Amino acid sequence: MYDLLAGIYHKLSGIGAVKWMGDQYLQGFPAGNLQAYLRLKKQKENIQTSEGPVRVVFLQQNKVNWQIVSMIYEKMAQDERFETYIIAIPEKMDDDPEAAYKSLVSLYGNKAVIRTGNNPDSLFDLKQLKPDYVFYPRPYDQYLPVPYRSYEVSAYARVVYMSYTYEMTTENLKDVFNGRFFRNVSLYLAEDQERADMNRQHYPRSHADGTRETVCFGYPSLSEYAHLEQREKDGYINLLWTPRWNDDPAHGGSSFLVYKDKIVDYVNAYHNVRLIFRPHPLTFYHFVSTGKMSQEEADRYLAQFDGNRMVYDNKPDLKQSFTDADILISDISSIIAPYLLTCKPLIYCDTGGARFSEFGKKLFSGAYHTYTWEEVENCLNQLLAGNDVNRGKRIYVRDEYMSEMKEDHTDEILDYMYSSLRK
Repeated sequence: MYDLLAGIYHKLSGIGAVKWMGDQYLQGFPAGNLQAYLRLKKQKENIQTSEGPVRVVFLQQNKVNWQIVSMIYEKMAQDERFETYIIAIPEKMDDDPEAAYKSLVSLYGNKAVIRTGNNPDSLFDLKQLKPDYVFYPRPYDQYLPVPYRSYEVSAYARVVYMSYTYEMTTENLKDVFNGRFFRNVSLYLAEDQERADMNRQHYPRSHADGTRETVCFGYPSLSEYAHLEQREKDGYINLLWTPRWNDDPAHGGSSFLVYKDKIVDYVNAYHNVRLIFRPHPLTFYHFVSTGKMSQEEADRYLAQFDGNRMVYDNKPDLKQSFTDADILISDISSIIAPYLLTCKPLIYCDTGGARFSEFGKKLFSGAYHTYTWEEVENCLNQLLAGNDVNRGKRIYVRDEYMSEMKEDHTDEILDYMYSSLRK
């Protein structure tokens, strides 16, 4: 029944009244917020210190955001103070629902990854692991089986969240920090002080009495992007295009439907240009399910990407994509923050809806802002001719505003999490 209602909402979410009701639901109602607080308080009171290792479970459903916590998991797995588990959950909206499981097995072997189904008869019992902490991959309970949702798990374990995306717009920030999920978070590993303060201000009582903790250790996964190797030049210019899945202007919009044929025509017209097409994982699901594109149209479009000068990139890891790319063309996206650390050119496709936070405005000051395909094409022509006038601004942004992001604080996170429970 839930899946049916979710599908109906997804199709109607472009209607103002429906979207408003959805936003109100995600922010949480007062009675539910009080229940969540009392649940966290009771869970904290029931914590029993022991001499054994701290048991940490990492839930993973979407194939592309494991890299956010991978450094934490890999260090924990080698640290005798911790006992780690990964549970891979099928992603119904992915082309391959088992993509997360397959990717994790390729990294760590099948003994390290617990495979679960979505249905009651195939669902692994998370509670039997008796976890102390459970890491969540994204703040959207609605995609998870009910027993894995944060309000269920927060009754017996500390829910931990590290943002899967560095949001730079006010609307998306509100969406990611939705109260229905965050009210169940015992430990928020904030990526910067602005977001840490935001969470403390939103939940002053539970922070004051120690029921909830927010600590700022930066964004460890970003440190890898500041030191990527440069690819060997081969006479080609590689364009990385990352269109957004949601065409709602209030969330930044999507250039996909408008630019999808124009960018292919551009690459075909320039034989020294290659295209790496890396859409958001939900792009085709969204446009097909909302009737804006048929499945046959989606299949025909992807058939053009034959792996020669046009590549469809759906790999979980971004690092190779960033190494290969010479220029990024993107809607508002979670990949922009790590890409900015490479100092390579960014063409931002502004579809008119994104409202940047103050920090977001600073980060985007080195990007080429475009509003039409003609402006995108003009920027490309200038960059292909070697005229990158914003390079100095991007270097300034990296050094002035992102210096802390380049630091790896994983060891400090592990020490904090251990000492919180094993005092």
